[in-house]
Amino acid sequence: MTSPGKTMQELLPGTGQKNADAIHVLPSVEDFMFCGEKKLGYHEVHVPYANVGGGKIGNPAPGLPLIHFKIIGIEQVGLTGDMPVYRALLAVGDSNGGTFDVEPVWVVGNQHLNSILTAPPAGMTPMPAAGTVPDAVSGVGGNPGTGGASGAGQDRK
Repeated sequence: MTSPGKTMQELLPGTGQKNADAIHVLPSVEDFMFCGEKKLGYHEVHVPYANVGGGKIGNPAPGLPLIHFKIIGIEQVGLTGDMPVYRALLAVGDSNGGTFDVEPVWVVGNQHLNSILTAPPAGMTPMPAAGTVPDAVSGVGGNPGTGGASGAGQDRK
């Protein structure tokens, strides 16, 4: 790393700014895309960097535990244009078995963008939640049987 001693939270915005440390240390957008496309619930990415203490990541040195990233629970949550948007938890742990940061992240499924976001991308069209039926008018959302006309929340004696 050219600027060691950064937290994962400090590195994440750097992916969209072509920050070399962020791009070399963090998992690639391709890692997230692979997990999303294959519907993997868990994936580890091992990198040659170290836990330097205090939640910070740095260059390896004797006695320092190496880190790895865990992509957990990835799912497609929307679209930006025709590109899928994935949400996952990104955890960073070390070779001593510790996990020292977990952050929710969003990734647009396009390897040329190479951005790991800390919030949904602007202009994202959300996917309907699992178990919902699209609304006939908007094509989004809706849970059958939960509206007033279905009697939801009414006593039936």
